[in-house]
Amino acid sequence: MDAHEILKKGAELQAARHAALEPLAEVLAERLRLEKALAEIEPAYAKAYVSAEAGGWSVEELALLGAGEPAKRPRRKPKAGGKAPSPSGPAPAEIPGQAPVGTNA
Repeated sequence: MDAHEILKKGAELQAARHAALEPLAEVLAERLRLEKALAEIEPAYAKAYVSAEAGGWSVEELALLGAGEPAKRPRRKPKAGGKAPSPSGPAPAEIPGQAPVGTNA
């Protein structure tokens, strides 16, 4: 067998492998398209889901209808004139004559 025959045989083997990859490539491209479409519709779904809850539907009832909780809930708009509560909560009250907890004073 000369170099030309070896290369021809290698090309035939690669062609068979390439043919085996074609169905996967087509399905993968469709899957990626659908994942992108799902990501694009997710904010509208989340908003509609929260509206359904606000309209009186429970999470359990929505699940029975096939509506799972959205991956991300929409952000709430802050109330006008109100200040957002501190994430740590109010500071603990100090008792006169006692050192704060965790100190050796």
